[in-house]
Amino acid sequence: MRALRGIWASPTGRPGMILVVLVVGFAVLGPPLLADPAALHIPDRFASPGWAHWAGTDSLGRDMLARLAAGGRIALGVSLAAIVLALAIGVPLGMLAARARPVVASSVLVLFDVVAAFPSLLFALAAVALLGPGLERLVILVALTLAPGFGRVARAQVLALSSATYLEAARAIGVGPARLWARHVLPNIAGTLLVLASMDIPTVIAIEAGLSFMGVGVPPPSASWGALLYDGYVHLDQSVWPLLGAATMLVLATLGFTLAGEALRDAIDPTLHRAP
Repeated sequence: MRALRGIWASPTGRPGMILVVLVVGFAVLGPPLLADPAALHIPDRFASPGWAHWAGTDSLGRDMLARLAAGGRIALGVSLAAIVLALAIGVPLGMLAARARPVVASSVLVLFDVVAAFPSLLFALAAVALLGPGLERLVILVALTLAPGFGRVARAQVLALSSATYLEAARAIGVGPARLWARHVLPNIAGTLLVLASMDIPTVIAIEAGLSFMGVGVPPPSASWGALLYDGYVHLDQSVWPLLGAATMLVLATLGFTLAGEALRDAIDPTLHRAP
């Protein structure tokens, strides 16, 4: 609650939270309430916004508002799944690198360096080109690109906590390693990891949209903001509304999560930076 109050008190956090609530609410509540995003209405193709179609229609007469909502659900779902998986991969490896023997720690850090050496979008694009498109593959590949960041931060936090007085006291009274990590270490690094996770959401949204724009992301007929953006770009000479709708949702989502993530960082730890 203190973190939420800090975000709301921030001059950038308040508009960020408003945008996040609007985008998430639209993505969660929109699909059940709006028209079928895959329903074709060829006579209504490229319709301008009106009472029948509030955001217009696309090249096949599909309702753009419904497709934007469905695309939002995909973007947020991929973001959540990829970040949770990245945490599950990166944090244990980072903690291992902090406490293991030097040869093991060095091997983990080299692995992080190898993965992090490739730009996230380029790494995902190359992997998808080899393995083929698919929602599950997309989540795994994006998670792999994010895991080194979480791992390095987890390692730095564990190293900083290793000499803490309360940990030494817990060891002295016989607290076992498993309980020590679960009760004392993880809760103290969770806030930092939460901040990094929130700030990675715009990155995942951009990667998913970029891959879908290039035709190697979420396969059709599923709606994706990147695929909607491409379709609008291809048919820009016939209607501007599909392109404008997809671009607007991408801007609002990335801006909202970026502002909210930065405000959360300032509220939890103003000195936070990614570990080198």
